[in-house]
Order: sequence, then C-alpha cells, then structure tokens
Amino acid sequence: MTKNKSYSFIDLLLYFCVLIVSSHQAYGISGPSPDIRLNQVGFIAGQPKRAVVKIDSTDFVIKTASGKKTVFQGKLDEPRYWPFSGEKVRVANFSEFNEPGTYRLWVGGAYSYDFEISGKVFNELMSGALKMFYYARASSDLPERYAGKWHRKGGHRDTAVKVHASAASSSRPAGTAISCAKGWYDAGDYNKYVVNSGISTFTLMALYEAFPDYMRQVSSGIPESGDGVPDILDEVRWNLDWLVSMQDPGDGGVYHKLTAPKFGGHVMPKDSKQERFVTGKSTSAALNFAAVMAQASRVYAEFDKAFSKRCLERSLRAWKWAKANPYVRYKQPADIETGTYDDHSVVDEFAWAATELYITTKEDGYFKESNLLSLQMQVQIWDQVSPLGYISLIHNKDRLTSAVDIDVVEQRFVAFSDFVHWFYTRSAYHTSNERFEWGSNAFFMNEAMIQLVAYRITNDKKYFDVAVGNLDYILGKNPLNKSYVTGFGDDPPMHIHHRISIADGIAEPVPGMMVGGPNPEDVIDCGSDAYPSPLPALSYKDNECSYSTNEVTINWNAPLSYVVGSICAITQNTPIGNLPKISIDGNKLVTPDGERIIFKGVALPDMFRLDETGYWNGKYFDEIKAWNCNIVRVLIPPRSWRAYGKEKFFELIDRAIVLAGQRGMYIIIDWHSMGNLKDELFQKESRITSMRETLDFWAAVAKRYRGENTIAFYEIFNEPTDAFGKLGELSWDDWRAIAKKIVNEIRKYDTGTIPVIAGLNWGYDLSQAAEKPFDIERIAYSVHPYPQKADEPWEENWEKTWGFVADKYPLMALEFGYNIEGERGAHIPAFATEDYGRRIINYFSKKDISWTVWCFDWLWTPTLLKDETFEPTDTQGAFFKNVLQNNITKFETTESKVSPQKQTTAN
Repeated sequence: MTKNKSYSFIDLLLYFCVLIVSSHQAYGISGPSPDIRLNQVGFIAGQPKRAVVKIDSTDFVIKTASGKKTVFQGKLDEPRYWPFSGEKVRVANFSEFNEPGTYRLWVGGAYSYDFEISGKVFNELMSGALKMFYYARASSDLPERYAGKWHRKGGHRDTAVKVHASAASSSRPAGTAISCAKGWYDAGDYNKYVVNSGISTFTLMALYEAFPDYMRQVSSGIPESGDGVPDILDEVRWNLDWLVSMQDPGDGGVYHKLTAPKFGGHVMPKDSKQERFVTGKSTSAALNFAAVMAQASRVYAEFDKAFSKRCLERSLRAWKWAKANPYVRYKQPADIETGTYDDHSVVDEFAWAATELYITTKEDGYFKESNLLSLQMQVQIWDQVSPLGYISLIHNKDRLTSAVDIDVVEQRFVAFSDFVHWFYTRSAYHTSNERFEWGSNAFFMNEAMIQLVAYRITNDKKYFDVAVGNLDYILGKNPLNKSYVTGFGDDPPMHIHHRISIADGIAEPVPGMMVGGPNPEDVIDCGSDAYPSPLPALSYKDNECSYSTNEVTINWNAPLSYVVGSICAITQNTPIGNLPKISIDGNKLVTPDGERIIFKGVALPDMFRLDETGYWNGKYFDEIKAWNCNIVRVLIPPRSWRAYGKEKFFELIDRAIVLAGQRGMYIIIDWHSMGNLKDELFQKESRITSMRETLDFWAAVAKRYRGENTIAFYEIFNEPTDAFGKLGELSWDDWRAIAKKIVNEIRKYDTGTIPVIAGLNWGYDLSQAAEKPFDIERIAYSVHPYPQKADEPWEENWEKTWGFVADKYPLMALEFGYNIEGERGAHIPAFATEDYGRRIINYFSKKDISWTVWCFDWLWTPTLLKDETFEPTDTQGAFFKNVLQNNITKFETTESKVSPQKQTTAN
C-alpha cells in the first residue's frame, strides 16, 4: 500500500530545523500549540478519544475551556516515529473521559484547540458533508432559503448538449442536441463524468442501505426536504436523473462524460459559456451505469415503483451493451482536454455490475458470472470497484439466494479488513492509510468505510476504532494540525481549488467539502517550492492553485458522508440521555410501547445564569428529581443565546441531557421570546429576536439534537402577543403562518422531536384553534394559564379558551403559577391563592394535560424556592412540591380569597 519516495539529507535537515523553531514558538502560549493535534470538531461520549503530541513530556491533563478546572489526567504513550511526517510523536488517550462539555488538552505549558465531547458532535458535519452535493448541483438555481449566503443562479442547464463526433450513432449523428440536465459537478470544474458519478452515487445509496432508519432522520435542508423521501435519496435522485440521460436510447450504451472542450475559467456557473458535449461511449461507463441503476432499482422501490422499474430496465440494457462491447476503452478526442477517468481494466466493473444485478433480480446467473470472489480485494477507488460488490452483498445479506455463501463473503471481507487494520496498529498517528497521492484523504475515508463494514459483520470494536482514528486525522489529528473539511474545525481549508468558491466573492467556502489532502507527487500546480515540505503527510497547500492537494470532488465527499453517517448511526442508539422516544398518538403523548405519559415538572430559569453561579450541576437536578418530576423546561432567552454563543449553549444543553436523562427526566427546549415575531416588536430587551435568528436557532438545535430522545419537545416561541396592539398587530392567521414556517425549518433537520406551539395573548389564547387549528401534523399545543388570564368561573373559561384543545391534540401547560399579595415579586397576572393551585391541578387531571410549573428558582417569580438552599416557598413552592411528590390529581376546592382580574399588562 505504501508509495516509496526518497528524500535528501538536506531536505530532512531543513525540515527538522523548521520543526524545532515552530515547537519553541508554541511555548509562547499565544494560542493553541501546533504540536498538539486532535479532532477539532470533537469526540463522541463513550467512543475513542486520542490526540497526537509532539512535545517532550510524559503527562497530559484535560481542563475546562476556561482553564480553571482540571477534569482528567493521563500519561502519554511512548514516542513513536511516523516516517510520513518525519517526526516522533506521543499519543494522549483519554477515551475513558466522557463528560459532555468543551475542553482543552494541556501538555506542559502548551494547550490544544478547544474540543467538544457530546453524543451528537458530528450531527452538523453529517448534514454538511451530505449538503455538499446540493451545492454541487448543475442546471438549477440555489435559492437563499436553502443555500444561505452561498445562493447562486444556476448555470449549465444542459438542455441542448451536443453529441460529439466520438459519440455519434446512426440515430444520434454528431451535432444532435440532447437534454442531459441535472447531475452534480464532478469537482472544482463544471464537467460531469459517468464513471466518477458511479462510485459516488453508490456510496451514498450504500449508506442508506446500511442505516435506513437513521438516514430517514438526516435532513440537509434541501428543497425536497419533508417530501416523504429521505434527503439522501432526494439528493441522489438529482444525479440519477442526469445519469439516465447519458444512456443512448438507441443501443443502451452510455456516454463517458458531459464536458466542455476545455476546463473553464474561475467564473460562476451562469457565466460559464462554453459549448458542452457528450463524448464517446465506454465499457466502464456502461458498467458503472448498470451497477448504480440496479442498486437504485431496489433502493427506490419503496418510494417510486415506476422509477424503480425504469432503473432496472436501463441497467439491463447497459449490461447487455457492455457484454457486447467488453473492451471499449474511453479514448479522449483531440479537441477535448478535460479529465478522462480512463480505466485500463473493467474486470472489476463487470464483477460489481453483475453483483448488483444479482442482488436486485435474485437471478443466480448474474452472481456466477460476476466472478467476484476470484478478484483480489483492494481499497475501493473510482477505477477499482470490486469491493463495492462485497459491500452490497453484506448490506443486503437478508435478500440473497443460496447461490451466495455469505459466510465466505464476510470472511474474505474481514480478512482484508484485518490487513488494513494492521497498518493502523503500526501507525504513530493511529490511522490506517499510508497512500499519499492524489486524493490521499479519500483513502483515509474509504479505508474507514471498509472498517465500518467489518464492524457491522463482527461487532468487534477494533474496526470501529480505526474508522474513528481516520476521521480524527481528517478533522485535525494530523501533522499539519489542520481540518481538511471546509467550515468545520478551528483551521479548515479556506482557499480551495473550486471554481464556485473562487468566483462567488464569499470568503468562506461552502461548509462540508473535504479537500484531497497531502500529495507529494503532483506539485507542479503551485510549484514545488510553494509546498511546506516534500515529506508525504506535509505536502499540502491551502491555495487555489493547488488542484493536487486542495481540490474537492464528489467521490471524496461520498465516503466522508458514509463514514460520518455510519458513526452517527452506530452511536445514536445509545444517546447520552438514554430515554425512550416520545411520540404522538391522537391527543396522547406515548412511549414506544404505546403507553400514555402525562408529563409533570418544573420550568427552569436562564441556564446561563445558573451555570455562572455554579448551579447548573448534578445537585440542582437532584433537587428537581426529589420533587418527583419527569420533565424540565429549559428556556433560552435570545439575548443569552447571542451573548454566550452557540457552542456554550450546546455545552450546557449537553450537560442537561446527561443530568436530566440519568434521573429519568425529559427536556423541553423553549425559545424564550415574548412579543410579535411578524412585526419583530418585543416586550423586553432580553426577548428581542428576529424571524431570521429564530429560524437559525431552531436549525442549529434540530441539527444537533435529532435522535436525542431526552429532548422530547421544542417549544418554538414562548409567548406570542401583540400586547393588545402595543406591539404592532398579530392575528391568528399571522401566527399560524409563522408557526408553520418555524416547524418546517425544524423538520428540515429533525422529524422526530415534537414541536410545541403556544396560543396568542402571551401564550394563553387558543380559542381560534377550534375553527383554525395549526395546519401542521404531529405537534403539541401549549398554554400559559396564569390565574388572572381569565375571570371566574375559571374552569368554564379555561375550557372555552384552551381546554377544548386537549380533546383532539396533546396539550401542555408549560408556564403557570401563583403569588399571594405582598409576596416578593408578586405581580399580575399571577395573583391568586392555593385555591387556584387546587383547581388548576384538578382541571389538568380531568383533561390529561401535561404541565411544568414556574419557576424552579429563588429569583424569577413566582418562585418555587426561597433561596439557594432549595427550600420551597411557603405558598406555591410547598403546594406544588406536595402535588408532585405525592402524585396528587384531585383536590376538594374552596373559594378563592383573591378576586382575580383579567390581565391588562404583560407578565
């Protein structure tokens, strides 16, 4: 597997001098040390965690990001030499440390980039790696709603592509205009290649075949999101539709590529004006096409039977053409200068295509004809695809006939995986790849793919560890201390060889694209002197000129998607909160076994304040659990979200998931604004937000916490109101439209967690839902029934204003409580006595309404606690603690001693 290369003594001496100088500079502690290399995105709780250190020391510690607290101490491994970077390094292994949070690793006086530990640390990377393909779409505008600041006008509509003379046939002579729209741009250029599309499209569909349940949850926020088809398959369909157009309907052969005569300039797609052609047919193109179409036929059968049938028909026609034309190599025409993807042997393509046809049709003859098991296993790349046949057999083992001895298939695959694993065991960097050539990073990911399939077969953690180690390398655990994925990590690529990124005028490239990586063999693009070192793992340059190391391609991003998706899918079965999923059945909230659950708990104050004062910890959650709560409502004021930032918010929520989940309590996340989101007028400075910020908040939350069952509810907006005209005008129809927009944004990324939507009048009035309920499926309704929101008789008015909702939909009272006059912080609309408490509990019980009472705090009123000792207040604190601890559902009521009055000012 290793490519040999020699270096002069002078080369090595100069390099080591540079290393010594850089190491000394690191100890100035002006920032993170380049000599501590780790995954800059983070680590999954319960999974391997390693950093590579090039510092002469024996110990390491992990501290909180602030540096104030040491949370873990360990010993560095003995130093080992890695010839690909010419250095001796040690490994810091902190796999046993799993407390969610943000930390730094310290060695001596040097520290690393901040890193995160959580159960969902790769969720955004998964969405980003997959969305790279959306950003690579040809023939389409990318609207701002889906593409953000990278939105662009479409180019290359490809509705009148010319048949090149090399592709001409009697039915389609040279110059014939044909439509070949859609598809993905292959790389940094604007051409589309069937052969490279083959392995790329296969890899994404293979991820779906391996983990269909998980991939149904993953949304990349594309126009098709929410259409009932998993986003990964919607995206693949865009490319399949183009592939279909590349088959000659006359004979079933497949054009090799769609291309301009030359690589174009660094302009946007809409400004690329070269004429485009389909060029000559090839056996390799036909077999890639046949394989992918056979795979697509079975993958899409559930979603589009007619399309599935057409895919198989087209696969069979391409297979027939390839059988009749087994040695047609692609020959580059003299007037075409773009990439060739010319394959010297198609034995492996025949084996792969026949295997895919066998799996889909169950016709034994195809597998016998494949001769797959006679071929030597290798790491898969675009021109070596026999491993893809193995992977499909393993993913589809339950649908095979007796023609295949799956035990033999798996044994051979595991034997090769052990060979790859051996390289991992001897690596000072705990990685398996030793091939530093064009697309070296893709070898890391393709080898990780092999290891993950072996893990699927054996359930042996050693294979999973290799995949994690290789991904760590890509995300920063490498000699350059650099993330090789745009937009992820502290030092990602910024100047990639990618025409759109060069021409769009935006500083940051689209996030989620993996660059090719170190490659000492092709340095003429920028000039060899421009690269930092001739050593293999160091020959990389983050510059637009470096197509040899800094280009992006679909066949590199596909295995990145597979690896990240597989790791997420494998680890998501043990979420850090570890509670059963809650779902909706009619008007009931139910557990997976269908049992109705009534939630009863407390609303919490600003968690950022609690953290600053040392109370966002186990003791605080112990006190809540001692009240016998099964849910907590965690609020996020927009001002705090802006002040502390997304990473701090994630750190605190991750901590809450562990602390609440370990105690059997679910979580509601509440976007705690108060006002009119339509006119963007708000009641308090701390509640000021905007529609854009609200959508961005929920997109971030949904990406991060999909599949995390402990977070059961997203309360999309605390209290919608126009304050009786003081804050603009907000009608019920306005609010219904706003709510739908927010929920749609959430469901781009998370279709499992339940959105909760409040009524108007500060979250109280749901009366118009009788005629116009929210036009959204699988939601819960919310009400904030403070006592002075309604006149007596309370029960009658509650029923008319919001209680009726519980007859058809899940209803949750997520904020309520009472003060007596003279009590600290007493205010309208909370004036009442214990009689209110008795009657509201009776009403909740009668209607099976879940609830969280306000507020488990000693400052925010009406309070449940007297002070930091957690002693309940004599009024509502003692009352609701008694209700919760003793599971009281009915009281004999008495007349209220306070005459409630209808609210006229805000709470």
